[in-house]
Amino acid sequence: MRITNSEPKDVAFVVDGWALEIALKHYRKAFTELAILSRTAICCRVTPSQKAQLVELLKSCDYRTLAIGDGGNDVRMIQQADIGVGISGREGLQAARAADYSIGKFRFLKRLILVHGRYSYNRTAFLSQYSFYKSLLICFIQIFFSFISGVSGTSLFNSVSLMAYNVFYTSIPVLVSVLDKDLTERTVMQHPQILFYCQAGRLLNPSTFAGWFGRSLFHVELCWKYLNLSLT
Repeated sequence: MRITNSEPKDVAFVVDGWALEIALKHYRKAFTELAILSRTAICCRVTPSQKAQLVELLKSCDYRTLAIGDGGNDVRMIQQADIGVGISGREGLQAARAADYSIGKFRFLKRLILVHGRYSYNRTAFLSQYSFYKSLLICFIQIFFSFISGVSGTSLFNSVSLMAYNVFYTSIPVLVSVLDKDLTERTVMQHPQILFYCQAGRLLNPSTFAGWFGRSLFHVELCWKYLNLSLT
């Protein structure tokens, strides 16, 4: 597999607990390489500590990990992963209480990732960059005014204006973004490849942040032009 192609192949391997213990103890590097080259790995009859070691192994290779389980023996694995999902069912609520997210059945994982995960990413990307834009806008206006006022320390805005600015430009976009759905849930469920757009980080990266930064400078220029026209 290493010689022919370094990309993951449509290959899976199966390993049980005693073989996994030997691999993790004596052949950890080779086992890690095998896991990366394979698309799927099935580990059966493993202990809770081995489950946690497998998650830790993938995290050491700079992978984002999600662990899902329904029993107390999955708690360590869930806590070790970047995102833990617990299934509340016949084996109790230990896994659900230790997880970041709790679902009733395993089939709900698809909806959790595709629908709620995608909406959450879109909204978080918008709000985080909008918060910087909102702060940069009012800061740049104040900085430009300080040059005009001879760096006297005088503020262009009074306390009421600042409070109204934060309330108007924070509460309304937050409420709108919470209800924002660019695509319907049915469309997302029917076309799961849409999630690749989010996984590539298309909505939150240095380029998009630079766009918001440039937008704040452009709006500051418009505000100053309007202010000059009103004064004249």
